[in-house]
Parts: sequence; structure tokens; C-alpha cells
Amino acid sequence: MAGRIVDEIEKLVEAGTSACLRGDFPAGEASLRAAIAGNPNRIDAVVNLGIALNTQKRAIEAIDLLEPYAKRKTPVAAIYLNLGNAKATRADTDGAISSYIDALACDASNAEAATNLGIVLQTAAGRIDAVATLERLSMAYPSNVELRREYGAALARVRRLQEAERVFREVLERVPTHTRAGYELGGTLCDLNRWADAEAVFSTCIRLEPERPELYQARGVTRSHLNRFAESIFDQEHALRLNPAYSQAWLSLGAAMMHAGRIDDACDAYRKCLVLDPRKNDVHGNLCFALSYLPSATQSDIFEEHRRWGAAHAPSSRPRPNFRNNGARINIGFVSPDLRTHSVAYFLLPLLQNIDREKVGIFCYADNVYQDATTDRIRQLCDGWHDIWGVADARAAKMIETDKVDILIDLAGHTSRNRLGLFSFRPAPFQMTWLGYPETTGVPDIDARISDGIVSPPGSEQYLVERNLVLPDGFHCYEAPPDAPPVVEPPAIDRGYVRFGSFNNLAKINPQVVRVWCDILRKVPKAQLTLKTRQLADSAIRDKYRSMFEAAGIDPARIELAEAQESTTEHLNRYSDIDIALDPFPYNGTTTTVEALWMGIPVVALQGDRFSARVSASLLSQMGLDRLVAGKVSEYVACAVNLARDVELLAKLRKTMRARVANSTLGNGAEFAKNWTDAVLNAYWDVRNMHETTIPPR
Repeated sequence: MAGRIVDEIEKLVEAGTSACLRGDFPAGEASLRAAIAGNPNRIDAVVNLGIALNTQKRAIEAIDLLEPYAKRKTPVAAIYLNLGNAKATRADTDGAISSYIDALACDASNAEAATNLGIVLQTAAGRIDAVATLERLSMAYPSNVELRREYGAALARVRRLQEAERVFREVLERVPTHTRAGYELGGTLCDLNRWADAEAVFSTCIRLEPERPELYQARGVTRSHLNRFAESIFDQEHALRLNPAYSQAWLSLGAAMMHAGRIDDACDAYRKCLVLDPRKNDVHGNLCFALSYLPSATQSDIFEEHRRWGAAHAPSSRPRPNFRNNGARINIGFVSPDLRTHSVAYFLLPLLQNIDREKVGIFCYADNVYQDATTDRIRQLCDGWHDIWGVADARAAKMIETDKVDILIDLAGHTSRNRLGLFSFRPAPFQMTWLGYPETTGVPDIDARISDGIVSPPGSEQYLVERNLVLPDGFHCYEAPPDAPPVVEPPAIDRGYVRFGSFNNLAKINPQVVRVWCDILRKVPKAQLTLKTRQLADSAIRDKYRSMFEAAGIDPARIELAEAQESTTEHLNRYSDIDIALDPFPYNGTTTTVEALWMGIPVVALQGDRFSARVSASLLSQMGLDRLVAGKVSEYVACAVNLARDVELLAKLRKTMRARVANSTLGNGAEFAKNWTDAVLNAYWDVRNMHETTIPPR
């Protein structure tokens, strides 16, 4: 009799387990519950039923089933593992952590418990020290490789990158085929800016698992940073052949296409990514940014895409907070990922060094991946500094509120690693954008955009969600590097011919620009042209651009295609070989324009139909060089040709250019800071006056 009952229970367990494996959960559950009713100690039936309930997201029932066995200290890891999974589903973080630790106590090498523990510890950040917990457990259970790997991942998340690298390498010494540890090691090396090392690690992983698309995507990213864009595109396309729905590969493909100057293709990749995952705000932001480069896009197209971004990803979520300041210093906060050796810092430092600290306090919220000596310089000029890399928007907003910031200013727009989403939390009563991005942000909670009357002429307000705050004499001020080389005479004097040049990002040098530059070269037959940018380190891209000039009838010998230098001094010194700089369009240069001017080089610019197409006109106007700004292509060509024929004028401009910069608001930090502060504080008080009935005296 007893044997027959045992046999019946065995059949129920087998039938229930088989039914669940094929997805017939009702039949499987019925059989497993019958088996447990017949023998509550059939732990395999309990475990399998727990798995089935968790698979169906029936976490409460799974907890009710498994909790009694856990309380009885049943020495079976799977009980605690599945109980932990159910508690994690219910957002019971502490309970899940406790259950996973109990699972490890039963089975020290349980990989799934270790992995799930690492995942749930991420959600406990701030309450539980994930690093300390995982370090302790990995020491307690040294045979569990996954615990050690999760410890490395926790170290990486808190930016203890060298330690994370050491731990991942330990795991790989023990299990050389552990591609997940390899993948995470590669990511850590990327964060350490060791792109070649990361590429080698990802390549090893690919040899071990050639069908994993994320490995190709990751290697492709490293190859972009190594200026091997054709190979990067190959890797992303291969990842997409393996998984056409892999949205991250579409994003990375778009970025590589941008670097290669294939703007239309980049926009297509971003749009395909958004079809797969419309919530990806970074991808949508990249599309907004890319449209600014696209000659066929209109200002209306660009505005509407930005407006859609704001509505989808940064809708107003809180009312404007009360104005906190009662007449004392106004606290101004800057949010940026570029508070380091970067173009944004070159233009921010003169303001911070010259701003009236009796009127304003300065706070910075840095989302820097890397920090350097420039970061230290900026930090020393601040009343308050917070590193917000990896800090959620809501938590960063709390920091800003605690600092009692009155005016919060975005310095990134839709450039890489921006924090525009933070502004929808309304941490400051008055919010602005400035400097890092030429177009509207599209964010409803950003009140104003700092610009000037050239970049933002009357009528352009219709293409902004922000109020247009116009500075009187330009909205840039430049700090030249102290080690900038001296200005030399135009090389055309000794050479007998002029050399045009552009050191701009290749994304700005579209086929229309190349055609116009070819027209200039045809009209100045002896002239040569130098293009210098990091993308030209890629031989495939060099060949593409050389063939574009050759197809237009320009001898390739007249075109120099040079890659960028690492040293700022070496980079600026290359301008000494240039007579005239040609500005691209419709997306102008900014830093490259100012660098050329500082090195004595006149810049010929075309003022266009969008905000990004009027930046160089603004910079040249600040210096009184409006004659170098053309309103149409024919004037642009004529200006460049006429300059090339007047070496005496080139020499005169060369000798006086630095004085022009120094005597304008572009180089006069004190004057610029006064203009900027007056305009920003007046705008703040205007908005405050509109929202309050009783205003303290100014």
C-alpha cells in the first residue's frame, strides 16, 4: 500500500514537472500540489512548483508556498533561491538578500544565487553596502566564482575601477572561458579609458562565443574610440545580423555612422533603435543632435524633433518651487558631463574666474566619467561641488534643492551624457541652458536659453521651447591655453600659395561642403587644403574623402588628410601651417573657430538657416570681423577666393588677431562676466516678479 502511494506521488511529480516545462502551468500546478499534499516533504515538488509560480509572476503564492520550508531551515538551496526570486519580484529587497545568502549557505557554489544577489544588491544602494556584502560573502565562499565576479561588478559600479579590474582578472585566471567576466572586464577597461586593452578582451570573448551580439557591439564601441570607424561599423552590423532587434547595437551603429560623416545613415539607425525601444531618451537625443548636421533638415524639422523629445522624456513632473532667496547672493548651479579638459570648460572658466562673487554663489554638478587638472581648477572656483556620475536624477535633484540653488544651468543640451532629465524634477525655481548645444533642448521646464542676437535673431523664438535670453555682445568667452604657440607669418608668403584648412569634426563636412570647397580650390588653382580630425586616422574614411575631392576634379595631391594630435600645443601648432580656415555648414565650428582666430587665422563662415549655422557668425561678429561672414554660398566662395589673393591682408590679420580677441568680449573675461551676470540675474528677477506679489529689493 505504502509503495503504491509513493509510486503515485512520483508519477504526479514527474507529470507536474513535465507539464510546467512545456508551459502547461495549470496541469503542472495541479499535479505538483497533489504530490505535495500526499507528501509535504517532496522538496523537489515544492521547488518545481515555486519555479512555476515565479515564472507566472505569482510571487505572493510562491512566498506562501516556500516560506514555511525556509522557516524550518530546510537545507536545500533551491528553496531559498526561489524564495529570494519571489521576494525580489515583490520589491522586498532585504528579504531577497537574506534568502539568497541562505541559499549560498546551503550551496556555496550556487551561481544563480550569487548572480541574483548581485542584481538585487544594486537596488539596495544607499541602504546596504553592496561592495562590503559581496566582498564578505566571496571570502566566505571562495569556491563561488560568480560571487567573486559580482563583487567585481559592484566595485565597478562605485567607480573603484582598478580594484574591479583586479577581481575580474582573478575570475578569468580561475575560469579562462568565463565570457561574462571578460565582458565586464572589458567594460571596466573602457571606463578606465584603456580602449586597446578593452578591444583585446572583447576579441578573446568573441573567439569563445562568436554568436553573442553584445560582444561585437562592445568591441565596436572600443574601435570607435580607437578611431577605427569602418571596423566599428562592421562590428555593429554583425551584431545586428545576429540579433536585428538589438537596440544597443543600432545606437552604437548610429554613433559610428556619425563619426564617419554618414549623417543620413546615422539618423536611420537611431530611428530603427527608437522603433524597438521608444523609451531610449539618449537615442532620441542623438537623433535630435544629428538632425542639426543634416543639410536637408529644416529648422522646423529640428525644432519638432526636440519638442517631441521633451514631451516623451522630460515632461513637467513638478510645479515651479518657491523662490528661496530673500535678497542675498543668488546661487547658480551648473550641470555638465564636461567639467574637464573639454571645449565647454574652455568657455566656462573665464566666467567662473571673473564673476562677481558678492552677487552669486557657484555650484557645480559634474557627471564626468573622467576628471583631470581642469576639473580641479573648476572645483576650486566653486562654493559647492557634487559628482553625480551614476546618481539618479531624483537624488541629484535633492542635492540641488539642499544647496538652495536659485538658477540651474544645463551646459550640455543633447550632447553625450547630458542630464536634461534632471531638469524635469524642477530642483531650482529658474532653469536655463547655455554653451554646450546650439539648438533648443525641448525641455518644458527649462525657462531660458542664453544666446545672442545673431545665433537667435528676431523671429527665431518660434523654434524654441525656452525664452530667448539675448546677451549684448556674444555669448562665448574663451580662455586660450597658456602654452599656445606664438602666431607666425602666413606661410603663403614663403610658399607662394595659400593653404586652406578645417580642423572640424567630419560629421560637419558633408558632400555639399566638399563641393563648395572644391569650387574654391578650382578658383585658386595653386591652393591646397588640409583637413585634420580624429576620424581621418581611419584609412577607409581617408580614402572616402579623398575620392570625393578627386571625383570633383581636384588633384588628390592638393588635399592633406591628417589625424588629430593628442597634445593641445601640437594641435594649435598645426594652425601655423594654415593661411585661411574654412568653416563648415550647416553645423559651424565653435572651438575650432576660436582656436583658428587665436592662432591668427581668418575664418570664412556661411551664416545659415538654423541656430547651429550661425555660431561662427556670432564669434566673428564679437571681434568685428563681420566681413568674413557670408549670407549665401556664392559670397562664401568669393570671400575665401579674395582672401587667398590678398596675402598682405592675411599678414595684417595675422598680426592683429590676438589683440582683436583680447579687446572683445570673446577674450575679455571681466566684461563678458558682467554682461552675462547682469542678463541672467535680470531674467531671474523678471520671472520671480511674475510669480510673486511681494518682491524683495534688488
